[in-house]
Amino acid sequence: MTNYNYGRYLREALDSALNQTVAAHEVVLVDDGSTDESRDVLESYGDQIVTVLTENRGYAAALDTALTHCSGEVVAMLDADDLMAPNRVESLIEIYETIPDAQWVFHGLDHIDRETREPLESPPSPAPGFHDERRSFHWGRIPLNA
Repeated sequence: MTNYNYGRYLREALDSALNQTVAAHEVVLVDDGSTDESRDVLESYGDQIVTVLTENRGYAAALDTALTHCSGEVVAMLDADDLMAPNRVESLIEIYETIPDAQWVFHGLDHIDRETREPLESPPSPAPGFHDERRSFHWGRIPLNA
């Protein structure tokens, strides 16, 4: 995870990553120089998460820093203002066990009302199956389902 001034959402995001049906090997969060309450929230987690504090260098630098601190074989990215479905880690494990040659797993995104948790209209997810996205990446485009 990366974070910049999303302290108001951070606890929910971290809790969603920590409370998986199959525990994550680790939860790594890079705080990119937040000036809000983010760092207080992070301190409250102690050694439950790997916290890296940096000066504000932007999202790409924070993401790169986060990836260098991950020690697991599979990395599940999460924005600090989003929530992780409770079975996300379990689903990723199943996919990588079923398709060991997979290098990147994309999934749908469900939009919800933050207060009620009721579903909102979401854009259609891509069809399940294998997608070769090398051409998009070559041209510097990340597909919407990323």
